[in-house]
Amino acid sequence: MKIKSISIAFTVLLSLVLISPSIEASDIESSQTGSAEIINCMPYTVEELNAIKASNNPGFIAGAGIVELGISPTSTAGRDLLALGSKRESPKGVATAALIINQLNSGLSLKPFRDNIAQFLKDDKENALPYYANALLLMEDGNRQESIAQIYKGNAKQFNGYSKQRFHAIVEAGIKTDCTKVQIQRHALWQSFNTSLIFKARKLCERLTETNDPEAKKACAAMGLNLERSSITLLDKLQSLGIQRIALKGLPDSESRLKEIKSRREKVMNCVGRVWLKAEDVTEEADLKYDKIFLDSGECAALEFLADYAKRINKKH
Repeated sequence: MKIKSISIAFTVLLSLVLISPSIEASDIESSQTGSAEIINCMPYTVEELNAIKASNNPGFIAGAGIVELGISPTSTAGRDLLALGSKRESPKGVATAALIINQLNSGLSLKPFRDNIAQFLKDDKENALPYYANALLLMEDGNRQESIAQIYKGNAKQFNGYSKQRFHAIVEAGIKTDCTKVQIQRHALWQSFNTSLIFKARKLCERLTETNDPEAKKACAAMGLNLERSSITLLDKLQSLGIQRIALKGLPDSESRLKEIKSRREKVMNCVGRVWLKAEDVTEEADLKYDKIFLDSGECAALEFLADYAKRINKKH
C-alpha cells in the first residue's frame, strides 16, 4: 500500500463530511466504494481457481473472491468464491462477514444470503454483526418491529467485523496472483473496513426514526455507540456519531449526550491532516507498520505514525 494514496483518499472524503454535515450518507458511500481502485493485474487462471476451490480454508477462498473482484468487478468467479467460502465455513465467521460486507459494498440486497445470515446468527451469537445484518435484511422485507428487535439484540454484543482476518485473507490470496505486494495491501486495507454496513445502518435508522418512535430511537442510539466503539476509520466514526445524533434528536434530556457527541466528532475532525510523502520514500517496513497500526489502533493512530515518519524523512532531505 502506498501510504500517500490512502491517506489523501480519506482526507478528501472527510472534507466532504466536514464542509457539509448534511451531506447524504449515500453520496459519501458511493464516493468511498468508488475510491477503491481496480487492481491492475491478471485474474486467476482456471488452474489457480480450481486450486483455490480445493482449499479447505474458507477465509482464503473468500479472500481470493475479493481479489478476483478487485481485478474484475463484474467477475462471476469472484462472487462464486465468496459464496463458496461462506458455504464451507463452519462455524460462520470471517468468510461470511466478507460475503455480507461485499454485498453491501456493491449496493445489493442481502436477500440472496438469508440462509447465510441465519446460520451466522446461530454460530456467532456474541457478535453484533449478524444481528445488525439481519436487521437490515428484515427491513428489506418490511418487518420494521422485527428489525428493531434485532438491533436491540445486537446492541448487547460487541461488534466484530473481522477486519484483521479479512485483511490477512485477502493478502494471502493476493500474493498468488501477479499483483505487487503494494497493490494487494492497498486493496486489502480498503476491503477490510465495515463502512458500507455502517452507512446502511444509518439509512436504516433514518427510516426507523421517521415517526419519532422512542423504541427505535433508543435502539439506534445504542447501535451507533456500539459501532463507534469498534470503528477504525475516521469516516466510520463520523457516520456512527451521525447515527447517534439522528436517534437522539428530539428526545427529552438528550442535550448533554448531543454535546458529548459533538465533542467526540470534533476530536475525529481534528485528527485529519495532510501528509505528503514521495512514493520512493516509503519503505516496505513503513508500509507494514502503517497497516498494523491502522488495524490495531485505528486510522487516527496510523496518521500520527505517518506524520512522524514524514518529519523524519523530511529532515533527511
